[in-house]
Amino acid sequence: MPAVMLPEPASFGPMSLSESCSPPGASPPKALEDLVCAIRLGRSPSKSPSPCSSGRRSPSEGAAPPDAGAPPDAGGSPSAGGSPGAGGSPGGSSGPAAAPPPAPRAPRLELSMADFEVLGQLGEGSYSQVVLARIRAGSPPGAAGEVALKVMDKFLVLREKRLDAVKLERDVLDELTHPGVARLLFSFQDARSLYLGMGALRGGELYDRIGAGMGVAEAREALSQVVEVVDYLRGRGVVHRDLKPENLVYGDHGRLVLCDFGSCLRLADQAEGRPPALEGTAEYVAVECLDKGPVTPAYDLWGVGCLLYQMLVGRPPFREATEYLTLLKIKELDFDVPASVDPDAADLIRGLLQRDPMQRPGARDMDELRRHPFFRGVDWGAVYPEEPAEETPP
Repeated sequence: MPAVMLPEPASFGPMSLSESCSPPGASPPKALEDLVCAIRLGRSPSKSPSPCSSGRRSPSEGAAPPDAGAPPDAGGSPSAGGSPGAGGSPGGSSGPAAAPPPAPRAPRLELSMADFEVLGQLGEGSYSQVVLARIRAGSPPGAAGEVALKVMDKFLVLREKRLDAVKLERDVLDELTHPGVARLLFSFQDARSLYLGMGALRGGELYDRIGAGMGVAEAREALSQVVEVVDYLRGRGVVHRDLKPENLVYGDHGRLVLCDFGSCLRLADQAEGRPPALEGTAEYVAVECLDKGPVTPAYDLWGVGCLLYQMLVGRPPFREATEYLTLLKIKELDFDVPASVDPDAADLIRGLLQRDPMQRPGARDMDELRRHPFFRGVDWGAVYPEEPAEETPP
């Protein structure tokens, strides 16, 4: 395993170096010892040269790609997670020095879990969990009210090779300001974990609304919101790469909010000439990844097609007993649109779930997607409420 290190403390906030980041009773891994030494000596920890793998289990770890010639893993789990930075930033560039990163909008605070009252658990993965928490009275300023805390165990971050991933997720969320994107309020870290404090969303997941299937009007309303968010991300050079009902939660404004940027990629960071690793959840992986093609802005349009299919049919278009078989169905474009599906919706699904990304509606111009007959009657200017003026962090 190459020597890899956690993001420098400034990425999440001040950290005490006196405590071990390993689970109780375990010796800290060599990479963590190197990290602490590097910080104390004033050096900047370096990034791993390897692309990050999944925080849950990426398709590339949980099952061999269909063209790898390996037999399917009968014991594989039906879902897979992803991480950002597939391909990562090309190393060894001899160009001019990079400009310093912009100052963070979300403050990096000096907090600990002792400053919060945990109200409940919202979600859990193999390297992290999300809890609903309330800041305690008398805690340092900068966080207030109820928040969703994403807690990432540093030991598991190292084990799952999520080093670049967690930093990219924090940086990307810090840059995004849209009512359809989860809002990063603050971040902090202690000796054991990294924390992202985000606005709490109480409207429930899109997954729960779908159930056995939605009506066409409700699906049109929900999908129009997803389209607006995807267009916003495209304008900022970001591809989410894990559009699925579980990552879309209804906010207080009654609209969908896209969460979990753990699989996102900055298009500018994509390594030229190197096919990206498989990222995201197996059932929603775009076919171009299996074809070893580059990630383009049209990648998320595949996710839009998968979402529309699931909204109307009640299940993803590609689902099998193992990840390998699921990926094989995707590679072969093995799906059928039931005859009961609205004709305009069926046409849009087939258009979005095609092999050539550049032939998908909206690949070059998102207005082409908005003009599709399925969206007839949508007032695009009213899909999301006008965003209030941004608050200045305390």
